[in-house]
Formats: sequence, structure tokens, C-alpha cells
Amino acid sequence: MQPLPENFGSRLKSMRLSYRDDDHTKSGLTLHELGQRAGVHYTRIAAFESGRRMPGLKSLEKLANAFGLTGEDAEEFVASGRKDARMNKTKQDFPLIPNAIQKQLLEEISKALQSRGVSEIREIYDHPDCDLMWTTDKDEWFAVEIATACGRSEKEALHRLSRKLESKGKKVRRGGRGSEE
Repeated sequence: MQPLPENFGSRLKSMRLSYRDDDHTKSGLTLHELGQRAGVHYTRIAAFESGRRMPGLKSLEKLANAFGLTGEDAEEFVASGRKDARMNKTKQDFPLIPNAIQKQLLEEISKALQSRGVSEIREIYDHPDCDLMWTTDKDEWFAVEIATACGRSEKEALHRLSRKLESKGKKVRRGGRGSEE
């Protein structure tokens, strides 16, 4: 494979436009053609390419199959799409957080995963008790709660943050998903 564009949407578009069929008679696919091959609506593929939507696992697998990717190439394609979706989830869920802070948050999460020897995030969940939750290839669960507070001074902001975290701590359910303890 050739060097990849920065984000998944750009990569998907590049692959679509440079695709060659088996007998090399046709170069490139239209959105409609790729949609038919993959069983994914062409408007959804356009949204993936533009970054307006992030593909789920099933869509990624269908697209990999439509491009004829197998083995490590297919796995890398799917992993790339899932990684981009995770990065964008944070941006979509927290639009007012500056990019530099989001980047720092993602770096901290990455360090935590690496320190545990995690190589893959298996599933990402929407959970009522935290902002981000996922399971890993080591069957561990990660939960992230993002809390912010504002004050007219450093001391006031930290005091309000402390109170907010204390109040959230009382509401977190410590049993399994959706259970009370």
C-alpha cells in the first residue's frame, strides 16, 4: 500500500478514486458504485469522506470487502477507521474544548492504555455514568469522566471542580452496566 492520507475520510476518498478493477479496465469508483459494491448508501460514504460521519465497524468491514482488501490490509483499514472514529468522538462530544486540550486528553488516555499493555480497543460504549467507556483486548474496562468548573480565581475554579467531582462520585453506579450497588 502507498503512504496514507492523514485522516480516514481522505484515505477512503483516495482509495475510491484510485481503485482499479480486476481486469484494469476501469480506474476509480463513483460514490454510487462503491456504495453498491459495499452495500452502504452512497450518501453515507460521502459523509465518511468529508468527516461529517464516522463509520462503524460493520461499514468498515463492508468497505474493506468492496475494495478487495484481505488479511492484514483489511485489518489495518478497519483499525484506521476505528481509530479515526474514536478521535473524532471526542471532538464531536466536546465541541467547546480547545483542540490542544483534546489532544492532551487523548495522549493521556493513550499513555494509560500503553502502560497496561493494551494493543486494541474492542468496543466503545455510551454509558450514563461517564463520558467515555471502552473495553480492551485484555478484557479490561476503561471509564473516563471529564469535569470542568469555572471560577473568578484559580482557587475558586479548583474548589468548584472539587465539589463537582464529589457530587458525581456519589452518583456513579459501581456494579455492572446499568446496575446499582
